[in-house]
Amino acid sequence: FPMFEEVFDYYCLPLELKYLAIIESALNPRAVSRAGASGLWQFMTGTARYYNLKVTYWEDERFDPEKATNAALRHLKDLHQWFDDWSLALAAYNRGSDGIDRSLRSTRSVDFDVMARRNGLPNETENYVPQFQALTIIAENMDTYGFTRKNKMTPPAVDLVTLPKPLDLDIAAKCAGVSKDVLYDLNPTLPDQLVRP
Repeated sequence: FPMFEEVFDYYCLPLELKYLAIIESALNPRAVSRAGASGLWQFMTGTARYYNLKVTYWEDERFDPEKATNAALRHLKDLHQWFDDWSLALAAYNRGSDGIDRSLRSTRSVDFDVMARRNGLPNETENYVPQFQALTIIAENMDTYGFTRKNKMTPPAVDLVTLPKPLDLDIAAKCAGVSKDVLYDLNPTLPDQLVRP
């Protein structure tokens, strides 16, 4: 969340949107849905590429928490500008803007609640916005709802290094004095097949 908060501030978006990553991935940066949406923010390949995330055999930036968060916030900002309503923007994040446009036309309403009452949304999308609202209320008032806060985890100290050309991961792990698994954990954009064949 501290990383999220810096990025949210930059995009001038409501900080509560950070809880969307819990609904999307349970804060698992390596989450993959049945449909192939990936990462903390559950990007499909096309949307990821539209927001300049690399998705290749060698690298998948949907799994990079910082890059994916920046892309997700740009996407949410675009959706909010398009629909001028946070409920519709969130519904579009889940269903896609074309799907919400179809729902707007079929229900002849620009109100999320009316669209839901008129059965204009798939069940998943109809439940998505209330789930986000409920999670936000609970997360902002944890003590009231019987949850206790754990101590904040300190992320490992790392150095960011850009290599001029590809490097064999076995060699990189050996040079860094760590196992290949540690290297994999610290580099979430590396696809599974490169590290764990």
